[in-house]
Amino acid sequence: MNAGARNQRSGAALILAVVLVMVLGIGASAVWRYLHITLKETTRQEKLAVALHLAEAGLDKAVAELRTTPEYRGEQNTPLGQGRFSVVATTTAKDNFHLVSTGEMAEEGRVQGTVVLAADLALGPDRMMQRYCWHMEHEKR
Repeated sequence: MNAGARNQRSGAALILAVVLVMVLGIGASAVWRYLHITLKETTRQEKLAVALHLAEAGLDKAVAELRTTPEYRGEQNTPLGQGRFSVVATTTAKDNFHLVSTGEMAEEGRVQGTVVLAADLALGPDRMMQRYCWHMEHEKR
């Protein structure tokens, strides 16, 4: 075998190795990007789940208060766990109320996720719930 043929094969092997390293690098970069986006979305969903639970806690607190104190009109920035909730209670008819609860998940003093729930509540003469339904108004990060 002559030296020229050996150099051509060595050069071809080097080019093949460089192309293979580039393809592996691009593939690794794509996997890294996918994992980063997935982790970011998972973290966002976790923060919104905490905010949802805080808003639900606000509704629960408002229902409990209204069952014992019909004059209850809500509260602002009540700390709980990883955040806080605020509730506004409005009387729509005798023993009927419209509630709006905002749950905010906070880290290091900054709000990371917010969920707003609205509910309609009807209490009977014995102050027990006759009707209670809630829905999500909106969520944001």
